[in-house]
Amino acid sequence: MVASATLVGLFVTATGFLGKETIAATVAPALLVLWLLRLTMGRLNAQQADQEERIARAQEDARINQQRFTAAFTNAAGGLAITSGSGAVLRVNASLCALLGRQEEELVGVPFLSLLHLEDKAAIEPRLLAIVSEPEGVVMAEVRLLG
Repeated sequence: MVASATLVGLFVTATGFLGKETIAATVAPALLVLWLLRLTMGRLNAQQADQEERIARAQEDARINQQRFTAAFTNAAGGLAITSGSGAVLRVNASLCALLGRQEEELVGVPFLSLLHLEDKAAIEPRLLAIVSEPEGVVMAEVRLLG
């Protein structure tokens, strides 16, 4: 309210000093700039809302995919292990624990290659080393395990 009254006062004072034509020539471009700023801000706000909605959908998709992966990994009939880039076991499923006769706590942190039969270890080790340079690398193989 005070700001509006101040602007009106400045406008009236400026009109007396500069004349109506000068004020009109100055106010019209200023109003155009304000209108363009408002239009731009509206578009930016709409883009931001759209981006936030896409992020929320992507996060929900990621959550659902993680749940599916966890269910598939946990309930797989075959023994499965997830290893770090250095080859340490990060996670195992119940089937692998049953095959080895060991608890998950006993396997996590153990070098995966130490669980393999010597002949299988020699065959798979180069494949495992090759994927270390690829963060998304995957090796799928059937191997004999040491119980």
